[in-house]
Amino acid sequence: MSLVLSPTTIKVVSFLAPTLSLTTSASILGYTFFISPLIISTTSDSASKGLAQLRPFFEGGKYIFPPSSVICTALWSVLAYSSPLHRTAYSIAAAGAFGILPFTSLYMIPVTNNKLLDLDDAAKRGDVTVDAKKEQVQALMETFGKQNLVRGGMFLVGGLVGLWSLLG
Repeated sequence: MSLVLSPTTIKVVSFLAPTLSLTTSASILGYTFFISPLIISTTSDSASKGLAQLRPFFEGGKYIFPPSSVICTALWSVLAYSSPLHRTAYSIAAAGAFGILPFTSLYMIPVTNNKLLDLDDAAKRGDVTVDAKKEQVQALMETFGKQNLVRGGMFLVGGLVGLWSLLG
């Protein structure tokens, strides 16, 4: 038997998993649902200002979202393994946490994020004036906002189903 999956390890993780998974889910939801709309709203004033604020959001997010998603997925999966009565619900919670990874890497980054970063890079080099492309930037930012809400919704569903299972 593997040391990682010993009965003692599973008991300890099962004890800590509810608090850690809900805290991680809540922090990602706050980052997604509250910070993102603030950045997007600055684009209506100045496209260059909105893009300048979006880059740190992207840079910080790539170090926060993927590891948090993996941690939440692992925690919900341990709970699914250790709680046969709530296995389906915890599996749905794990899927909600894991779902942001393929959605982000296969859809958001190529469709929207890279285009926004390319516009920001072009503006920094002086190749293009971002304010002249304000409509394009605003459209991409609106698309990013909608995609970010979908991504946050995956975490929200997972967190709510997990919470419901914990309380039930």
